[in-house]
Amino acid sequence: GLNHSNSAVVGQGSRLGLCFAAVMLSTILMVGCGGGGSNSGLGIESVAITPTAGTTVIGSGFKFTGTVNGGSPGMFTWQLSGPPGENLGTIDSTGLYNAPAIVPSGNITITATSRADSTKFATATVTVMRTANVAPDLLGTVKNSTSVDCASVGVTAGVAGGMCYQLTVSCPGVADEDVALKVNTPANSVGTILFTAGGGGKSWYDELFVHGTDAVQPLIDANFTTVQINFEFTPVGYPGNGKADGWLSGPGGPRKLACRWATVAQWVHDNLRTPATAFCATGNSGGAGAAAYAVSHYGLGSGQTRIFDFLEETSGPVFTRVDQGCVCTGPLVPTPCGQGALATCYLDDANAFLDPSYSPTGTECSSAVSSHSITNLTTFINDSALSPDANLIYANTDIHFVFGGLDSGSGMPQGIEWMSVITAKGSAAADCVADAPHELADALDGATKIADDLVQRCHQ
Repeated sequence: GLNHSNSAVVGQGSRLGLCFAAVMLSTILMVGCGGGGSNSGLGIESVAITPTAGTTVIGSGFKFTGTVNGGSPGMFTWQLSGPPGENLGTIDSTGLYNAPAIVPSGNITITATSRADSTKFATATVTVMRTANVAPDLLGTVKNSTSVDCASVGVTAGVAGGMCYQLTVSCPGVADEDVALKVNTPANSVGTILFTAGGGGKSWYDELFVHGTDAVQPLIDANFTTVQINFEFTPVGYPGNGKADGWLSGPGGPRKLACRWATVAQWVHDNLRTPATAFCATGNSGGAGAAAYAVSHYGLGSGQTRIFDFLEETSGPVFTRVDQGCVCTGPLVPTPCGQGALATCYLDDANAFLDPSYSPTGTECSSAVSSHSITNLTTFINDSALSPDANLIYANTDIHFVFGGLDSGSGMPQGIEWMSVITAKGSAAADCVADAPHELADALDGATKIADDLVQRCHQ
């Protein structure tokens, strides 16, 4: 880094004459009016940034730390400079750099200037890459699969004529969990579509949403097999005093726990889908997040392990930047549905959905929401759908987004961030349903929009 230090030594004979001027000009120059002196910058002698260079990928974060006088923390003003006229990303007051959605044409310089002495500063550089090339996270296995009476897994309404299954899903590093499926299969299926509710997906899609049936039934009428996923069961060994939320019941964090959803999707593709037909999914909010993890971290959207032809992401994915959602220092995100710019912060949802993913009784995310603590920042960044090692290119998977005009939560800005950085088949774009809330299928035209999109775009 570059460290600047200024000093002024004034001769003994001229000190008294200069003292009055020194007082008047003290904001510019500090003069010793007794013995000889130097400008100490309010005790700031040097500034440094750690690390001096970093690498991240588009849409992700990287943390810089400023210190003074060889290691003490300091207060800084952070600035970015780089290729003129390009989006360089943002950096907040803690030194957390957020990369832009498009790779800049050159490296970006980070400057930390001491608030106590503006002549003291240091610089570092950050390189932004398109994506990291890493192996996908490991899928789990379905240890048991049983056909069950639908009433035994809580089916009380919704579309008629379904068959139900109960699976036991086992994923690396997390507790086994049972999951229920409700399957409606037409005589000549042209494709299979997964439906997942929000949060940890522990409700039936067609029963949770006011017009859930209006989203599912048209697909059955159009000869698609519909498979609703319900994580209603508590994982094996879960403590009685813990907060459980479907596939988000930890510990493990949302990325690792998303293995449960991805493993179920793979099992449905292999066991319930008619061969050589399309395979698609839609999920709302956390359900959209599960699908995003499946393609960004579990390899189900690209290469030889791709299974999805089309994803209809509604009101999310909400796990795009878990660091921004929990620490709540991210920038406002402009939205397309008339709300202006919205915050990516999870607020009360942190306690309901993110805390259980890290600990059955913990407050890892919700405590950061209130304190802006960066203690778990690295964990939050790595657990994001836009983590530095995420795959963001899905050349043969079509992805579309739908948001509600009455949604003011974090799902839309988080979803917009993911939409802006992925490369999918065709161009990823969003539509708005003006009268729909965050629960998109609570509005009839929201449910109709979902059904219409799936009928038109779920094909190989």
